[in-house]
Amino acid sequence: MILKMNNTLFKILLASWLVKVDEAFEMRIIFGVLSLLLVVFVISLLARKQLGALSGMGSTPAASAAGSVPASTPQQQSQQLQNQVRKSVEDAMQQARPQEEEK
Repeated sequence: MILKMNNTLFKILLASWLVKVDEAFEMRIIFGVLSLLLVVFVISLLARKQLGALSGMGSTPAASAAGSVPASTPQQQSQQLQNQVRKSVEDAMQQARPQEEEK
């Protein structure tokens, strides 16, 4: 009789533990999915910000005055972008560097 009672008690404890494990497992799944959605949302915001910065790169006043007519082929667009970068680098090289104070 004691064995049978212990066996029943063991089954009850095991069943309650399995229910707790299932609830914990469900919570972990929900938390994991929500975390993944949050990460995808943050990455999409960062990607949108980066793409916006890239699309705004060619809209400098000098570039828009020099190239007001959009290039029709990818090769012409590439050449125009190379010229803009080259001009930007040359302009940056022409600027005077601030002199460092000697100690």
